[in-house]
Amino acid sequence: MTTTPAITTETTHHRALYIGFFIYILVLCSLSFLVYPVADDYSYPLKIRSIPFLEYYSSFYNIWSGRFASNLFIPVLGTLNPHIAIYQFLPVFLILGFAGGAYYFITSFFRQSRSISLFLTAAFCATYFSGYVSPAQGIYWMSGGFTYQIAFNAFIILLGSMSLLSDGTSRSWLFHAATILCIAVATGCNEVTMFSTVTIMLAAAVIAVLHRNANRKTYLAYALLALVLSCIATFAPGNFARAAADSRHPSLLVWFGITSLRALGGGFEAFKWLVLSPFLIFIAAAAPFLKSLFQGNLIPAWSNRNNAILAFAVIWLCFFWDYFVSIWSSGKHPYARINNAIYTDVLLSCLAFYAVYIAPRLSGRVTALARRHHRVLCWCLAAAVLLMPNSLNIIINTFNGNFATHRAIVSDQYQKALEAGSNGSITVTASPVAPRPVFFRHLHDPDRKWILSTYKNYWELQDVQIAAPASQR
Repeated sequence: MTTTPAITTETTHHRALYIGFFIYILVLCSLSFLVYPVADDYSYPLKIRSIPFLEYYSSFYNIWSGRFASNLFIPVLGTLNPHIAIYQFLPVFLILGFAGGAYYFITSFFRQSRSISLFLTAAFCATYFSGYVSPAQGIYWMSGGFTYQIAFNAFIILLGSMSLLSDGTSRSWLFHAATILCIAVATGCNEVTMFSTVTIMLAAAVIAVLHRNANRKTYLAYALLALVLSCIATFAPGNFARAAADSRHPSLLVWFGITSLRALGGGFEAFKWLVLSPFLIFIAAAAPFLKSLFQGNLIPAWSNRNNAILAFAVIWLCFFWDYFVSIWSSGKHPYARINNAIYTDVLLSCLAFYAVYIAPRLSGRVTALARRHHRVLCWCLAAAVLLMPNSLNIIINTFNGNFATHRAIVSDQYQKALEAGSNGSITVTASPVAPRPVFFRHLHDPDRKWILSTYKNYWELQDVQIAAPASQR
């Protein structure tokens, strides 16, 4: 009988694929040259012109939101709007930051060779971004990116750091400083990532204590820090003030009950991204490498293959709370940029769950089958990435000229405002296209007139006229 050897070294198709996947990521980076400030990118920095920053920061925490990190990022970065090169670099920073964090996590968690780690990183990032729910709101819009994607980047770095600490060796002060910063960003930007961070940090601390890990005090300190920071964000006076202003529900108890019912379906809805994204194909293609060193260490003795339903229930409960905290924080069913957060949580949770729980329980026949068809599965993954809506939109809007048309118009809107000076009057053209995945909001959005007014006030313009595009005159 012949056996299928393990795949442990780089092969030609690995090289071709991860180069292709990295090119895909670079294409995503190049789209940043199509974006310009809009909406909250103007409104938040506008607020700190009239009052000192610390006064604004304190009042915002007390009357509106406990997101202490994103409340800092957005108005400060918004002051850089006149420097468009910096604004357009921010999506590149977010995309490459996630890719770097993914490589750090994969090398720490799976401990494969450098070439295999590069392949897994490129494949996972291409999978992640091709299925991303709303790139326009999560990456290519500064206010969305630095409320959500920056927190995802910090979260995946934390996963890598928690994996490294498990070996029991001491780490440098730089490692600990970076970890503390990541905890602050992950807990202080949005509620979904905050919940995920606290859950992971507490679980890591419990496991470290149970296994008498040499770094268990460090794990406990990090878990305590995450818990304290999450309380600072959650119990901010602004959160309660905003909830009290919501007149839709007569009491907190009624509100809690309705929110719980709305979140019940969300726990199951989150799994749709496992089917609608190329994630399952990624798992199949990467199966020979997705065996964590932590198998047998993290799973309690009672959690055998007969407890698969219980394991599924735990994952579902996490997704339920993702939906609950997002409804609690926004008063709405999750949408666009919030769904980006839940989507990220789904993929990272299920990747770790597969490696730790499912991979050790697969039969030898299934593992051998994955190895035998590894090459075919890899090319199927590449095809799936290219056929995702985000990828198809990039191809279509590039070749039909929508990207070029949109960039010319929004660039003109930006440049005229920049050059008009205080009390100037300008006439700009309305964009006739809305090319995804980079388009977020039109300046002339009739349902959100505040977008035009904040644009006008930010640039201190006396008057802004919107002209119809040439094709509609």
